[in-house]
Amino acid sequence: MRQRGRPRCLTAPRSAATAPWAWIEPRRGRIDHTYLDGVTSQLRAFTDQGIRVYLDFHQDLYSRYLFNPESWYTGDGAPAWAASGYPRESCGLCVHWGQNMKSNTAVTAATYDFWHNRDGVQDSFLGAAGAALEHVKNALPADEFKLVVGVDPLNEPYAGKYDAGQTSQQWERDLLMPFYHRFRARMDEAGGVAKPAFVEPLVFPLAHPPPGQIS
Repeated sequence: MRQRGRPRCLTAPRSAATAPWAWIEPRRGRIDHTYLDGVTSQLRAFTDQGIRVYLDFHQDLYSRYLFNPESWYTGDGAPAWAASGYPRESCGLCVHWGQNMKSNTAVTAATYDFWHNRDGVQDSFLGAAGAALEHVKNALPADEFKLVVGVDPLNEPYAGKYDAGQTSQQWERDLLMPFYHRFRARMDEAGGVAKPAFVEPLVFPLAHPPPGQIS
């Protein structure tokens, strides 16, 4: 006999709500709470139905603002003010979007600077992410905030470029893991103590130092 009503599931359905940094903090030090109201509405479209969702501070190739209007490629993530002052982007003879991670000098330079916190750019990202989490927690009813099951701090992390003699394992230890610890601390401060951070490893692990890479 078919049972009426909501079906029982072994695992509840879940989805992601993306919130790129560029839209959270379009001007340095200015959080766009109107945009975050929209993010909260997007989350509620899921939580109202009892669907679990996680918040994703998504990025691709660091920032769309690195790319020329006529470029074959584009990115997402960092705001314009955090993507200025870099060389004109070019991926050369790239035949795939992902090659920009290693071959586009604007992308590699900006990404390198993010991980080394040049001009406090990583500090700003963490501040914006924390502000977004606080906004969501305060805007959602407590029973619905429970359905926000966690946060993806930064998808597909990659070095941009390595310091001379540096391996990918050293990069993860010295740059990626400290970033995750800093994000975790900011997440806890924003009220996400009980929620996991869905962290990701380096996209392109490298056993030996790449030849010719310098800081």
